Amino acid sequence: MKRFSKKQGFTLIELLVVISIIAILISIATPALTRALKRAAMTKTLNNARQIKLALDQFAMDNDGQYPNENTAENYNVSANDSAISAFQQLIEAGLLDDEKIFYVKENPNVKSTPPDGDGLIEAGECGFGYVSGLSNTSEGKFPIIFDAVGKGITSNPQFSLKTWDRKAIIVRVDGSVKPEIISASKNAEKGQVKGKIARGGSSKTISIFSQGENGYLPEDVKIYGGGK
Repeated sequence: MKRFSKKQGFTLIELLVVISIIAILISIATPALTRALKRAAMTKTLNNARQIKLALDQFAMDNDGQYPNENTAENYNVSANDSAISAFQQLIEAGLLDDEKIFYVKENPNVKSTPPDGDGLIEAGECGFGYVSGLSNTSEGKFPIIFDAVGKGITSNPQFSLKTWDRKAIIVRVDGSVKPEIISASKNAEKGQVKGKIARGGSSKTISIFSQGENGYLPEDVKIYGGGK
C-alpha cells in the first residue's frame, strides 16, 4: 500500500515574515525608483531646454540679433501679449520647432496634468518654461533667458520651488549654458532664489540673477515672464 505524505502549508507566522520582507524591500526600492524617475525627467527637461535655446539662436540670426519679443511677434502673426507663450509661439511659427510638446514640463505644478496634443499651438497651461524678454544674442552671456517656470504671468525676481528638482532650478543663459542651478533659501522655506555674483565698485556681491536695474543682475528694461496656467 502506498503511503501519501501530508503536505504542510505555510504557517501564519511564516506568511507574516514573508509579507514583512516584501514590505521592507518595497520601502527600500521606492525612494530609489522615485529618484531615478526624477533624474530622467530632469534630463528630458534639460534636453528640451537646449533645443529651445538653439531655436532662439537661429531666430536671432533671422531677426537682426533679437530674441522673440513684442516687436518680432507681428512678423509671425503671433499676438504680442506679455507672456512666455507669445515668445515661444514665434519659434513654432518660424518653423524652428515642430510643436508645443517641447515646452511642457510635467513636474511644474503650474501646468496642466494633461500633456499637449501636438497641434502646434501653445495653450494656457501647456508652457512649463519661463522667459526673459528684451535680450539679444549680443547681451551678456551670463544673463538668464529661459528657466523652468515658477508661475504664470509677469514675474519680478521669481521664487523657485525647492521641491521640483530637489533644491535646484533649470536655468538657460544667453551664452548657451544649460544646467540645474542651486536655489538659495532660508531654513524651512518652500521657495528661494537662484543667485550669482556681479562686480560693483571694485568688489563683488551675490544677488538674485533675476534682479533688475542699476544694482541688479539684469537690465531694467527686460521683462520676466512665467509659464503655467
